[in-house]
Amino acid sequence: MPAAREELLRWTTPVIYMRRTAKADAELGGKMIRKGDKVVMYFGAANRDPAQFDRADQLDLARAQNEHIAFGNGPHVCLGQHIARIEIDAMLVEVLSRMEEVERTAPPEWLASNFISGPRTMPVRFRAGRRVG
Repeated sequence: MPAAREELLRWTTPVIYMRRTAKADAELGGKMIRKGDKVVMYFGAANRDPAQFDRADQLDLARAQNEHIAFGNGPHVCLGQHIARIEIDAMLVEVLSRMEEVERTAPPEWLASNFISGPRTMPVRFRAGRRVG
């Protein structure tokens, strides 16, 4: 399950972008960035970078090498990432072990945000299975 969780985070990166101000002149990808320039990183694009991920545009729940940045990295990493992973694991256990015959009853409605991505609502119908454990 940890590999599946990390792949789902890579695939559906919740943060859309982060903007920073360059503190010094730098060259990136053959382009000059000057001190004071605004620089934007799109997390979804980084998490689908074919230079970083083999078969980057393919969902692979068993992906072994998965250095995604769904929660950022370095000094700007999400401090709540460990709690988020625990919550995701708990949700996956319940969905996979107790929800049978799951089907969407309407299209999902996405958050109206250009910063955070995710469903606002996703109506489903299911048959409750027996509690495991």
